[in-house]
Amino acid sequence: MSHDVLWTQPPALLNSAAARLLPTRRDAFQKPAILRFTSDAFMEEVLTLLDTAPERLRDYRVRRETWRGFVAAPEVEARKAPSLVLQRLGIVRRRVQMASGSSTAVVDATPPGTPLKLYQPANQRHYLVACSLVCNTPGLPDRQVEPGKGETIGCVIRRLLPPASRSDAAVETWDEYAWVAAPHGYVWQRVGIEPRLVLDGEERLPLFNLHFAENVKRKRRLCAGVIPVGRRDAYLGAAKASATSSGRVSTAGVTSRTSRKILLRRDVIEPWKSLIRHAQQVRASFSPPAIGDQRAPTLKERRARLTLDRAQIQTASWFILLDLAKYLATYLKPVWRAVLNPARVTGLSGSELDAFNALTQTTITTALRETLRHDDETSQGGNAIYALDDVPATLRAALARYGDGSEGLNTTLEQRLDGIDEDYDRESAASRNRWPGFLFALADPDLPTDAPLPAVGAVGSLTAEEQSDLALDDDPVFNDPLERVDKLAVLLLRALQDDEPVPEPAVPIAAIQPANLFEGWFVIRCVYERPGCEPVHGQVVSEATEPFQMAGFFDPDAPARPLRIGLPLDTTPGGLRKFDKNTAFVISDVLCGQMKRFRSLTLGDLVLSVLPWPFHQDLPTGSGGPCKAGNLSLGMICSLSIPIITICAFILLTIMVSLLDFVFRWLPYFVICFPVPGLKAKGAGSST
Repeated sequence: MSHDVLWTQPPALLNSAAARLLPTRRDAFQKPAILRFTSDAFMEEVLTLLDTAPERLRDYRVRRETWRGFVAAPEVEARKAPSLVLQRLGIVRRRVQMASGSSTAVVDATPPGTPLKLYQPANQRHYLVACSLVCNTPGLPDRQVEPGKGETIGCVIRRLLPPASRSDAAVETWDEYAWVAAPHGYVWQRVGIEPRLVLDGEERLPLFNLHFAENVKRKRRLCAGVIPVGRRDAYLGAAKASATSSGRVSTAGVTSRTSRKILLRRDVIEPWKSLIRHAQQVRASFSPPAIGDQRAPTLKERRARLTLDRAQIQTASWFILLDLAKYLATYLKPVWRAVLNPARVTGLSGSELDAFNALTQTTITTALRETLRHDDETSQGGNAIYALDDVPATLRAALARYGDGSEGLNTTLEQRLDGIDEDYDRESAASRNRWPGFLFALADPDLPTDAPLPAVGAVGSLTAEEQSDLALDDDPVFNDPLERVDKLAVLLLRALQDDEPVPEPAVPIAAIQPANLFEGWFVIRCVYERPGCEPVHGQVVSEATEPFQMAGFFDPDAPARPLRIGLPLDTTPGGLRKFDKNTAFVISDVLCGQMKRFRSLTLGDLVLSVLPWPFHQDLPTGSGGPCKAGNLSLGMICSLSIPIITICAFILLTIMVSLLDFVFRWLPYFVICFPVPGLKAKGAGSST
């Protein structure tokens, strides 16, 4: 520890021939270099390069390029070890000295002002950050890293974001942000005024050692690491860090309620609103337009449609109620206890009492209860297939059906719902016995105002966060059912306890506000850590690389990877029969039954299903249920021919591109074909 340790550029980049190409500033001398490779075998390429001609490493420096202006990659000699005779005669050394005086000419064909952009591996571009850890003494000998003492080397990727006070400043002067782990994923945390400092929790990317001969008598080592350009979307989609009162790093805009709030909307509120919208669409289809020759559906057609849609709405309602019950039992335990036993309502706080009252006041009318429990949807005089008590009058009573009598969930009912593999048919006694023995539809197409809608007209003043959370319609109307469901969510979220010791669900990536989703500048710093020498000798952090951008997968400047997909040559029946059906599709009994329902469909059935009345006809899909042979469930393993599948995919692609051309106008840029003389399906070409 008698001398300093520092990071420099690789020695192979600092020979006499390359010295005039490098800036003379000391900070430039200590900047890690970025190397660019245009082959998927880039590791073999760099090993061959260092073994045969390490002085040519400078030809692989990263450069600005576009798909119209990139240059060919330099050629690399095949790796071969020099003979001992040549080494003893010094010929190898003279070759190195002669080669160091010349370098491959690089033609810069990119337009002026082109940013330094790193492209994806899918674009046949791979990048390494290269640097050397040396001792600050004459000759700059390599510094030995001792892993046994806890010493490590790595690199950190930093994002550059403009300061709020100087948004028009040069990129090199922007603030550095570190990639730091937070409870809800990685975030960008501002480093501070000292960028050569690694933060706690900052991700270290690995570096590996590569060895080469600087001359006959001296071996050198450089450190290299792969730049993860493929993680570009994760980097750009991450948010800035937000420090909490306890000093813990968290995601900006994500509070302790965020994940629970999104879980409620995802599993309960939005599916409930989708049922309401579906019921509204079905009801609208019953009324013909004011003009035209269309007529209203007959009583028989209306009854058949109601039977089908009410069964679908009830099926979805059972699962939505289950998710709401699980949410209350997990995150709103006091409210859940009151749901199961209304006598415990006295122990609720103000916000919890509001939530409980909202569940109690969400009622279903007696008229709809009578309609649902009879088999005749047009009259209450039909046969009663459910008792009146089997249709709860309130949302609270319906949720109580999912309880186990104490404070937990009825796991038997939950497993029963999860294990059903056939559609609900209210006319079938066997189907009714498999599904839950109660009804509570969250929407109805014939009696929309009789369906259970939250009576939450007075929720008080909304906070800014609550107003932003309400996903209201663009044109809300008075007593809008969708708005009433949204305001029920507000009351439930107000009852959440921040200090409740429950596991938080994951926050979806769509709910995290990124720092900047469309543009990102990055730098990389190499890090040498020696915890055994602290605090006298701490971390050694290099200068930052040149700022660069990461290109997206579909970046228009990206080089195009050459791909050639061969379609079957002989597509005649005689040729296709030769292909083996060696691709197996495993089909479960449930999927088998669902596929069987569509086998009899024709194009005419699909057209009639989307026409208005009186031409509309429901799809003749038949009854659901898995495939069975007696009482034995029956799945299938189907063997298909991949060549025929490939032909179908190509034809469908061509059809879809042609159909969508009237929107995108992309047909002139889609395909260009070149004739290939002699490429025959029959004859000599058929076997290739």
